[in-house]
Amino acid sequence: MTRLRSEDITASARDLRAYDAELRRKVGTDLKGLACGAAGVDEGAFARRAAAAAAAVVPVTAGAGIITGFSAAVGRILAHVGLAAFVTAQTDVAGLAEAYHRACELIFTADDHSFVAIHTRRRRVVSNAEATGAGFARGLDLMAGGVRGRPVLVVGCGTCVQDCPLGAIRLKKKKAVIDDTCSQCGACMRVCPEEAIRSGDLSQLEGIRCDACPIQCRIKDGNLGACQRFRSESGKLVRVTRIHPFSEVEAAVGPDPAEAIRKPLITGIGAGTTYPDCKPAPYIVKGKRHEVDVVTVVTEAPLSYSGITVKIDTDIPIGEEGAPVMAGKRKVGLVTTEQYGSKMLSIGGVNLLTGKDGMGVARTITDIANKKPVKLRIEGGSKLELQVGQPPIIDGVTPDNMRVGCGSATLGLFSPLLKEAADEVIILDSHLTGLMSEHAAGRFVGAKPSGIKLKFRKSTPGRYFGDHGRGWGGTSIAHPIDVIAGVDQNLARPGMRILVTETTARNAALFELQKNGNFKEIALNEASETVLKAISSSCEPSLVSAVYTGGAGGSARAGVVLYPIKLTQAVHQARAVLTVGGAPTFVLPGGGINFMVDVQRVKGSFFYWTPTPATICPIEYTMGLRDYEAMGGHLQAMKPFDARDPVLLAD
Repeated sequence: MTRLRSEDITASARDLRAYDAELRRKVGTDLKGLACGAAGVDEGAFARRAAAAAAAVVPVTAGAGIITGFSAAVGRILAHVGLAAFVTAQTDVAGLAEAYHRACELIFTADDHSFVAIHTRRRRVVSNAEATGAGFARGLDLMAGGVRGRPVLVVGCGTCVQDCPLGAIRLKKKKAVIDDTCSQCGACMRVCPEEAIRSGDLSQLEGIRCDACPIQCRIKDGNLGACQRFRSESGKLVRVTRIHPFSEVEAAVGPDPAEAIRKPLITGIGAGTTYPDCKPAPYIVKGKRHEVDVVTVVTEAPLSYSGITVKIDTDIPIGEEGAPVMAGKRKVGLVTTEQYGSKMLSIGGVNLLTGKDGMGVARTITDIANKKPVKLRIEGGSKLELQVGQPPIIDGVTPDNMRVGCGSATLGLFSPLLKEAADEVIILDSHLTGLMSEHAAGRFVGAKPSGIKLKFRKSTPGRYFGDHGRGWGGTSIAHPIDVIAGVDQNLARPGMRILVTETTARNAALFELQKNGNFKEIALNEASETVLKAISSSCEPSLVSAVYTGGAGGSARAGVVLYPIKLTQAVHQARAVLTVGGAPTFVLPGGGINFMVDVQRVKGSFFYWTPTPATICPIEYTMGLRDYEAMGGHLQAMKPFDARDPVLLAD
C-alpha cells in the first residue's frame, strides 16, 4: 500500500460535499449510494442499520508510524455516509480493546501495508483494495449503463511501458501501442495487472526464433532480441558483442598478487590480540620466499562488524524471507533469499551484535564458524539442527541430496534420456517446474505436444513457477498427479505415459492415460529407472556450509602499519594479501577492508567471541618488505622467520 502523507489526508477530506456533487455528475449517485451499490445493500436499510451501529477507527503506530489526520479523516468519511463513528483514544491493541469494550460493530484500522474494515458481528474482514475495486466497478457500471456481458478494457497504467526491455511500447491517448521493434518476449503480458495485452496482439509480427534462452524471442530483420545480445541480419542471428580475448579485459580484472605473498609465513591462529589499536600486532615476521623479502603481520582481531552467512542444501521450505532466526529466545539473524535452491541465513552483523541479544549472537556466529552443531528456530517456520560440513536436519528430517538444478535445468540436462522413458515428463520444483513437451530441450529431442496442462503459472514455454510446500520437489503437490490441471484431448493420446519426478529423483511415479481420460499409475519401466539413476547420481550430498564476513578496522589495521589507508589501498591493489587462518579470502570492492572466508578452509576451532560483544578471527596480512616499509610498518617489532628453521616467536 502506498503510504499517504498528511497533506494527502487534508486534501481528500476537505470537502466531501463537493466530492458527492462530482460523483452525482459522473455516475448519478453520491458516495453513500456508490458504496451501497458496490456492497449490494439497500440504501434505506443501510441508513436504518447505520444509525444504531457504532464504528471505531483505531490508529496504528506500526511501520513508519501514525499519519497525522488519517484516523480523523476516516472518521469524517464514515460520519458523512451516516455511521456513528469515533476515533479511539488508545492506539494499536489497546485501541482494538477499547473498540471491543464499546461494543463497536465496525472497526477500521490501517498500517503501511493494509487498510481493513472488520465487521465484528458478521466476523468479516474487508480490505481497502477489495472495497475500492468494487466501488470502481460499480461506478463504471453506472457510467456505461451496465457492463455485464460486455468487454471492458482498462488502459493507461503504463507498467508495460516501463518494463518493456526494448522500449517497443508507448502510451497514446492512455492506450498501449506496440511498435514493430517488438520481439514477442511477453514481458508486457506478464506485468500487465489487468491482462489487457494478449498474445494475439503480437501474432502479426514475424522473425527468426532465437534459442539463446527460454524466452525464445521472434526477432524481425534489423531488430534486437529482448536481452539485446542478438540482432537479426538478413535472416541470420548475429551476436552484437564479439568475443573478447583476455588481453582486452585484463585491465578491468586487475592484477593478481605476486606468488611470493599469496600465502602467509605464519597464521594468526594462537597469536593473541594487542589493545589499544595503536600498539603493534602480536607478531610481525620477515622471511624470504622466491628470493623476495616477505613480511606477514598477524593478530586475532575482535570484529564487531562481523557475521556469518549459512547455506543449507535443501528444497524443504524453512520459513519466509525476512523471518527472524532464533537461538533459544534470542534473535540472531534472519532468513534471506535462496541460491540455487539452497536456503540462506544471515546470522549476526553489527546491529544484532550490539543489540540486546548480542552475546547470544556472538556465540552463535562462532559456534557455526567453528563447525559446532547449533540448534536454531525460524519464527513461523522450521526447527533447524545445523553443523558446517554435515547434512542439515530440518524438523527432524535429513535431506539426502542437493538438487541437480531447477526443473527446467533438469530437463535441459537429461531430455535425451527422459524422452526414452515417457511421452511426457514433469519435473516438480518449487522454483521452476519443467514440462518436457513444451520445453526447448524437449522439442530439441523430438518430444510431441501432450496436451498436459499444469496447475502452476507459466514463466516461459515448458517452465512454470512452482510454489513452496512439504510435497514433491519442495512444492505443495503431495500426490504427483495433482500437478495436472487438465488435458487437451485433441493432443493427448490414450496409452500415453507421463513420468513425474523431482530434481533429485528422490520420488518418482509413472502414469498411463486411459481411454476414459483418467491416469493410472503403472510400474516404472527400465528407461525410467535409468534416467532416475542418472539424475540422482548427478546430485551432491546435502550439506551445511558457511561464509564468515568481517570488517577489519582498528587493531586489524593500526597494529599493522602507521598509515592504515595505505594498507587498505595495498589490499585492494593486490600488493598485500589478507588471509584468515591461512585460508584465502574474498575482499569486497569499495571502501574499507570487508572480507569473506569459507570457514571449512579454516583449521580447527579458532574463531572466538568476546563480551564487547564481538567475534574474533585469526587475520594475516602478507606483503613485500619494501611495500611494508612504505606503509609505515612497525619495523621495530619485526622478527625473523624461516619455516625450515623457525626462531622462537614467544615473547
